[in-house]
Amino acid sequence: MKTIVRQRIRVFPHSIETYYEAPLHLFVVKRQPPFHVVSAEFAGLLEGDHFETEIVVESGACLTLSTQEATKLMAMPSEGARHDWHIVLHADSLLAFLPNETIPFAHSDFIQEVICQMKPGASLLWGEVVIAGRLAHHEYFQFRHYHSRLSILDWDSQRPLYHENQCLKPGTIQFEDRDIWGRFTAWGSLVAIRHDSSLGGFAVPSLKYTQGPWSRPYYTPEGNEDERDGADEQSSFYYQGQSSLPGGFLWRIMTTQPQGIHHLIHQRIKEAGISLG
Repeated sequence: MKTIVRQRIRVFPHSIETYYEAPLHLFVVKRQPPFHVVSAEFAGLLEGDHFETEIVVESGACLTLSTQEATKLMAMPSEGARHDWHIVLHADSLLAFLPNETIPFAHSDFIQEVICQMKPGASLLWGEVVIAGRLAHHEYFQFRHYHSRLSILDWDSQRPLYHENQCLKPGTIQFEDRDIWGRFTAWGSLVAIRHDSSLGGFAVPSLKYTQGPWSRPYYTPEGNEDERDGADEQSSFYYQGQSSLPGGFLWRIMTTQPQGIHHLIHQRIKEAGISLG
C-alpha cells in the first residue's frame, strides 16, 4: 500500500502556517508579507512516491512559492510517482508558483494534477519548466511517461477558467529525438489569471514578432531576431508565443537553453506590471 506524503501551507494577511512530512520540506524564507516559501523534496521523486500539497491563501494574503532546486524524477522501472495539488485562493489573494525545472530521468513515470479554486478577486501565477531529460547524460526523451494537468476553477460555479493537459509518452513509441520538440531541449509556460472582470485582469505584455513566414516570436538569448530558416543547427535560441486568457494571459517558450527559462518567466511577470513584493 502506498503512503501519501503531505504538505500544507495556509497564508493569512500577516501570518503563515506550514506543515510537511519527510522527505518533503518547506522553508519560510520571508516571514513578513508578502510571504515567500521554498519547497524541497529531498532525493527527488522515487518510484511509488505519492505527494499531496494543499495551499490556502486567505483574503488579502500573498504567497510566492518556489523550489530549492530542480525536481528530479528518478528512474522508475515498475510503477510511477505522482503529485496532487489542491489550491484555494480567497478574494483579493495572490499565489505565485515559480519553480525550477523538472527533469525526468530515463525510465521515469510521473503524473501531476493541480486543481485550483479561485474566488472573485483572486490572482494566480503558475509557472512550469520541463526538460527533455538529463541532458548532460545524453538522456533525451528516455522517460516513459510525463503527465501534467492544471485545472483553474471558479469557486462558486466550478466553471473552468483554464484547463491544460500535457501528456508525453516517449517510452511507448518509436521516435527520433526531434519528433517531439524538434531541436529544443526544454519547454516552459506561465499562466497568469486575475479572477475579477471589474479589475480587467492582468495586462498582457507585448511580444515582438518576426516578419518571416513563421509569424512567431523567435529570438536568440541576446534578444536579437533570427529567422528559423538557415539558423545554425547548434545555435542557442528560443521560440515563444503568447495568448490572451479571460483575466490574463498564457505565455509559452521552447528553448535550447533550459537554465534561462526561470529568468524569462520572472521577466514576463515584470513586463506585465505584476508586483510580488
